[in-house]
Amino acid sequence: MAKLVFPNIELSNVKGVLSDLDNTLYNFDDCHAKAVECCYHTGGFKMTLADFRNLYIEHRRLIIEKLHELPACRSRALVFQNMFESMGKKHPFVDALRFSDCYWRKFLSVMKVDGKALAFLKDCKKRKIPVCLVTDMLTEIQIKKIKKLRLVPYIAYIASSEEATVEKPDAVIFKLALTKLGLSAKDVIMIGDNPEKDIKGADALNIKSYLVKMEA
Repeated sequence: MAKLVFPNIELSNVKGVLSDLDNTLYNFDDCHAKAVECCYHTGGFKMTLADFRNLYIEHRRLIIEKLHELPACRSRALVFQNMFESMGKKHPFVDALRFSDCYWRKFLSVMKVDGKALAFLKDCKKRKIPVCLVTDMLTEIQIKKIKKLRLVPYIAYIASSEEATVEKPDAVIFKLALTKLGLSAKDVIMIGDNPEKDIKGADALNIKSYLVKMEA
């Protein structure tokens, strides 16, 4: 499983921090893999785990493609509903809810904040530098993640794609975060794992950015 590598960040003259959450402050990929595997074992499917993973990936792609930029594109319940409809299951929406609950229950249970990321957030708090999460995900889910990771004391605001009605790298979501912080682009930095969404999105507004890497 790939390891999250949090960068060294210079905080001199920084008045605020914009940060992604998934695969930035914790290892999303690891949690996701375990959550999907838990769903597989829950269902008693007549297919291999690899085939189940691929089926999930395909229907996740279809939902994102169909509902791109809409908050619902992040719904696991819609992914499972789409999957079970394709499999001809009776009342697919019922199983969709059950498997979505299973997915997030397992996901949240195995989450662990990255040690270096936590040290950085503690340093921000010590310096009284507010942090705003900038995230392409449903707000409720992200709040649950923050609480599970025990990061509430270090996060001032959340700017979600659900609230902004657009996803990164659209400038609107970054500007929403700046408004919440009451700061300008020159006063903040952006931290994230996605070169296109996080880094280029920040660069377009002349926000200094730092890339979190995933290494084998």
